[in-house]
Amino acid sequence: MNQDICLHAINNRYELYYTNIVKKKLRQILKDNALLSRRMQGLENSTGFNGMDYISLCDYQKRDMYHENHHQYTAFDSYIRGSLSLAFPKEKLSLINPYITGIINTSKKGYNRMVQLGMIEEVRYSDLYDEVQVKNKISLDLMCGITIPISKMDNPFLSTEQNTKNIIKHLNDLKQLLTEYNHLVPIYDIDSMTELTSDEDIKKLVKK
Repeated sequence: MNQDICLHAINNRYELYYTNIVKKKLRQILKDNALLSRRMQGLENSTGFNGMDYISLCDYQKRDMYHENHHQYTAFDSYIRGSLSLAFPKEKLSLINPYITGIINTSKKGYNRMVQLGMIEEVRYSDLYDEVQVKNKISLDLMCGITIPISKMDNPFLSTEQNTKNIIKHLNDLKQLLTEYNHLVPIYDIDSMTELTSDEDIKKLVKK
């Protein structure tokens, strides 16, 4: 995959990668044929810097940019590495680079301030150096790939054989969903950026 891309995570900060939740969310996005802002989804409340009218993405090329002494406080580490994410070429998006604040989302007061800043139209804000935003909508016709976190799906309580079997099934389910909605794009492992074209690709990535 060309690495000059932006990624949008669909399942946020879950500690575990829940395959059924992922498939349900992906199906809804595919039905809409777009990523939609909270307002366009008919949601009532804002929960972050993206407010009601903007979609947050990670600029993959900036994934190693962070606040001093907070090496994993990035959009990539906080969201993308644990989620199924949709990839889009940067050149095809109308990107907004937010004004970067100090780290803010560390307390209830900070969280409330983040929500307030997210509602300001004149200036976009974030405390993540690799976050960018797009207003209202991103058509899936622009999507160039999907990433999944193989390492996050590797259950330490299961055998290598069972883990491999479960991940292969999930990969096949995703391919079936993408085919159903006429969006069969390449699927990659997020850490290695290996394209997952066969069962053998999965087997090489599952921990022994």
